[in-house]
Amino acid sequence: MEADRKAAAQPYFPIKRIQANERFFAMANKRLGAFTKEEQEFANNYRRIIDKDYMIWALNQILNWRNADFPANVVHIHGDADLIFPIKPLKPTHIIKGGTHMMIVNRAAEISAIINEVLKGV
Repeated sequence: MEADRKAAAQPYFPIKRIQANERFFAMANKRLGAFTKEEQEFANNYRRIIDKDYMIWALNQILNWRNADFPANVVHIHGDADLIFPIKPLKPTHIIKGGTHMMIVNRAAEISAIINEVLKGV
């Protein structure tokens, strides 16, 4: 079963081709929200060095995610400008206005403040 899912992602996500395609990087950076040169270099380097097996595993986890359990105590911080995982179908507990998929890099202080506030109540 695991091998079937792993194999299923490969035709749709040619990892090695993506890793060698600089034009793809520019398009992907826009969707990712990597706007500054530093953010783009970070994202591009990650794409170049990522392990192919890990990437296939990660894509399969996203494509096959079927969560039915929603614990009450989950803290879900999400950006309202994330184009990779759009906010629309989600119900985050905290929303970062203008936060993209790169917000862990460029909005870290805001995310840390939320986490610290939540931890005070634990």
